[in-house]
Amino acid sequence: MKEYLRDRTKALSAHFYNAGLQLAGRRALSGAETALRRALMYDKSNSDARNLLGLVYFECGRVPDAIKHWVISTNIRREGNIAAEYLERVQRNTEEFENYGEAIMNFNDALVCVNQKNEDVAVVRLKKALELNPSFVNAHNLLCFCLLTLKDRDRALISAEKALALDADNPVALNYARELTGGSVRKKPQPRPQEEPAKAFSAPIYARRGGGSKLAQAVVFISGVAVTFLYFLILVMPRVLSEKNTRISELSAKAASMAAERDQIAKERDETVGKLSAESDKLSGEAASLRERLLLSERAQKINTAQSLQRTGKASDLENAADLLYSVDGKDLPEESKQLYDALTAQIYPAVARNLYNSGVSHYNGKEYDDAKVDLEKTLQFADADSSYRSGALYYFGLIAEAQDDAKTALSYYDRLTADFPQSNFSRSAESRRSRLAAAGR
Repeated sequence: MKEYLRDRTKALSAHFYNAGLQLAGRRALSGAETALRRALMYDKSNSDARNLLGLVYFECGRVPDAIKHWVISTNIRREGNIAAEYLERVQRNTEEFENYGEAIMNFNDALVCVNQKNEDVAVVRLKKALELNPSFVNAHNLLCFCLLTLKDRDRALISAEKALALDADNPVALNYARELTGGSVRKKPQPRPQEEPAKAFSAPIYARRGGGSKLAQAVVFISGVAVTFLYFLILVMPRVLSEKNTRISELSAKAASMAAERDQIAKERDETVGKLSAESDKLSGEAASLRERLLLSERAQKINTAQSLQRTGKASDLENAADLLYSVDGKDLPEESKQLYDALTAQIYPAVARNLYNSGVSHYNGKEYDDAKVDLEKTLQFADADSSYRSGALYYFGLIAEAQDDAKTALSYYDRLTADFPQSNFSRSAESRRSRLAAAGR
């Protein structure tokens, strides 16, 4: 029985995946999303459905949602999974990824402006968002709404058409298109050409009405009827007056109907803004979470690379490993990475400090003072606080300064050495050299 149910759910998942694939091929992305989500409802391990859902989200401009599903997919199936290639492309194109994040921020600003009844500024923000991410379907829909509010029906229709070009069965865009054309919408989605990614497919053509909103036309019409009514009230027979009274009642009922329609549009607008705002908050949170995971992944990769370099045993590889570890912020690492980081620094830093110190002394003896300074500076970077290599590095910095006739700098290094390491052998030598410099008046 269990095997039957498992086979049945997998078959249902495959059925909805195939349906989603067909819909995505026709650029009916909202329908594809619904089908693919149902496929995952029946089988969460269907990585093909999850990968395709990520592509659908990516095409709609919902990049964080796409990345989330690709990450889950790679955890489900690690070998031969194209989701890994998608994620690698996103990580390589950091500038494009930043554009997606900036587009979301502009979209959020536009939502705030709409809530404040400041649609003009919202339009500017949404245009900027669409410059950064032309596939952002929600931004096209919100721009259509703002233009409707500003009574710019022609440009609103263009925005609805662009949204439908990206997502042929998007319910919000279809509602706006029907409102703007006054009738049903025939969708003719076409495949999106590779050479022009910004143009999804030929947008549907709708019949357009004349300028002015319904409410404005009604007000003008009612005003004209009222004047005509007064004219006939004075000049014509009572029978005509009765007919005009009937006409006024009809117009009043029409005006009331239009007011109710206006209130319904306002209600739908508020609901749309609320949904879009909630989705935007969700996307922003997921984007921040993704950035944090990427940073942790980068630090873990540096630590693992340092471990690999340590295993070679080469001095140059050890120094490279130390540089990598030094660039990693050891705070807030996961427990496993933190333990490996602490173990590697405890092993690599002292060995690298010794090698660098010996190299610096060798360069000094060969009068290669600039190279000696570089090695001794890095010795101070990696040596323990009480290490003899640290006191030795300070001593040789003083010797180099003396060799370059910089007595002031040499005295500063000797003073620092005797203050920080009073018990070291180098400290006694430093005091002797300091006294000699003082006696020479240098």
